[in-house]
Amino acid sequence: MINQGCNFQDFRFKFLNLPDKLFSECNKPNIVMQLREELPPQSKPTEQTCEALSRDFEIFAAWVRCFEHFVFDKTCKQHKNPNKVSDHTPSKTNDDEITDMDVTLECYESLDKETFKYVVDELRPHIGKSDNNNGPTFSAEWRVAMTLYRLSTGMPFNKTANQFGCAKSTACTVYHEVCEAIEAVLMPKFINFPTGQQLKKNMEKFKIKGGFPQVVGAIDGTHIAIIAPRDQSQDYFNRKEYFSIVLQGVVDADGMFINTFCDMPGSVNDARVFNISNFGERLKDKSIFEPYIVETVNNVQVPPLILGDGAYPLLQNLMRPFPNRPNRQREHARFNYKLSQCRVIVEHAFGRLKGRWRILLKRNEHEIQKLRPVIQACCTLHNICASNGVPYQPHWTDDEVRASLGNHHNRMNPITEGPRAEQIRSAIIQELMKET
Repeated sequence: MINQGCNFQDFRFKFLNLPDKLFSECNKPNIVMQLREELPPQSKPTEQTCEALSRDFEIFAAWVRCFEHFVFDKTCKQHKNPNKVSDHTPSKTNDDEITDMDVTLECYESLDKETFKYVVDELRPHIGKSDNNNGPTFSAEWRVAMTLYRLSTGMPFNKTANQFGCAKSTACTVYHEVCEAIEAVLMPKFINFPTGQQLKKNMEKFKIKGGFPQVVGAIDGTHIAIIAPRDQSQDYFNRKEYFSIVLQGVVDADGMFINTFCDMPGSVNDARVFNISNFGERLKDKSIFEPYIVETVNNVQVPPLILGDGAYPLLQNLMRPFPNRPNRQREHARFNYKLSQCRVIVEHAFGRLKGRWRILLKRNEHEIQKLRPVIQACCTLHNICASNGVPYQPHWTDDEVRASLGNHHNRMNPITEGPRAEQIRSAIIQELMKET
């Protein structure tokens, strides 16, 4: 961290008020010393501080615009009115012109310093500088910062481009390039189905969480709103009466995605998405579990399980609740309650995903074929933040997020995979009833 004894407030304002100079001269470290000379004596940072900024100037240039707390004291956030006491976060849907400080307030909590550096370093070989004699050259730090800003705020390309001092076409190209790189490079490292000891530990965590045996993950689907595509638009019109594609997610006991699938139009129900997905196929042929751990529960061999809601079929490896009927049996109510205790974690994961990466709350104007990398990039960044302990702020889960998660319906999937699946469910019911 840069010299803690300095007063950076005026120094920061100088940078925030010079966005064009900041980015047009981001490869000229002497700008740091020039700005230092313009500050009053009581506010001057030390020469050592300026040297540190100059050595790492490209990273500093990205941080100062999007990640204020990496360099400056967080207590100076509300520079426009420092006497105002408010926990207000700028609206993600505000159409007014955004300011540099809005960038900071929107983005500074999405990642922390080390996580940002890690993402940049991993992506650098894949999003490196491209020499262009007709315009500026943008560093990997700038590209990642710009992409994270749009993902976390959902701001349109014209405002994102204006904020980062580039053309709209440049912002669009860089954004998709970075999202595709995240999907290709980071997703295979961070979204993986657990195996070996990880599989066993995950089962133990779920059992502690809800007392449900043999659970490896929870599955659900959520809609990502889009603008109606030109071709076959009715296929994307969902039962909630807007256009969307479906994101199917499977999460572990820690709320991290272990499988994602997002290629299906919004009119396709969760059961159909599951059947079409590679995950559904591998679950049915039991190849997804390595090792295939079986536990004897009330004289019945219970295999590894995935928990879903009533939209999913009842399979040997996929448990769903009983219908919510007024006269349902006590055992069925107990089973539903314990299943819900474990399965709710996937709903929470979708809430945190959309709360942190609010591009998923907007009517995405991307072409359909370019939307998948954007969604997968958000899921990957969700896992990276969870792995690195980047905190999620409760106020991010606002009414807009909650409205987007209202995906439940009362229709039950009638499909059952024969008596074996019913036998497994009955054995689990008996085990759960022992706790009452």
